[in-house]
Amino acid sequence: MPTVDLRTLIDQLNTDDLRTLRDYIDTRLSASEPTSAHMKIGLLADMHGDFDGFQHALRIFEREGVTHILCAGDVADRGPGADQIVPILRERGIICVAGNHDRTVPERQQSLKDAQNAARLRELGRVIDDSTADYLRGLPDTADVTIDGVHLHIAHGAPWSDVVGIFPDTRQAIIDRVMAATNTPIVLLGHTHQPMCLRYGDRLIINPGSVYNITARDSGTCAILTLPDAVTLYDLNSGDPIPLAITDRTPLT
Repeated sequence: MPTVDLRTLIDQLNTDDLRTLRDYIDTRLSASEPTSAHMKIGLLADMHGDFDGFQHALRIFEREGVTHILCAGDVADRGPGADQIVPILRERGIICVAGNHDRTVPERQQSLKDAQNAARLRELGRVIDDSTADYLRGLPDTADVTIDGVHLHIAHGAPWSDVVGIFPDTRQAIIDRVMAATNTPIVLLGHTHQPMCLRYGDRLIINPGSVYNITARDSGTCAILTLPDAVTLYDLNSGDPIPLAITDRTPLT
């Protein structure tokens, strides 16, 4: 097979040929280099044993090309699906923190299983399998995660308490305290069941709302964070994106 001298071949190319070759090489290199600007992180909170809602969220994440999933707690209680949800959380390595329900439910297991209405309590997600209880007991109160160079802090209610709710109109001093508790550019919270995207200078507080969707205060939503800071909220019933207002809260100086 005859050899080809690369220098001779290049000399034979005209300017348009060289420009086309350069553009082709640039395109191939760009496609082969992963960038955080395209990485998507699925955000969950307050599943409360809603296995159907959890499955809807996973389908949305798969459709949208999510590479990581984070959960801001309250896996159990109210719905009966925690025993189905937890094995998937374990299998997929989904990072999750403890919500207030995830703390109280395991503590009461023996008395709940001994109760005369234990079957009804299982329907309400208060009686759970031992392996589920062990998983919930092992959840951390908070977690710091780095994904593709972007740092996130995860808590349930607030970094210092799983029963403090953070809302768009929460007092400025409390918002300042949340942001002072961590130096990460993004804070993921849950607990309120209310979706929220709060911009604090060049940092964000995100709440994806609740997967659980039974009462009027529940949102039935999940969210996707496209790095570095674009947030899209999704309705779990339709699978469609829905509007999410961004609240600006100026840091105190």
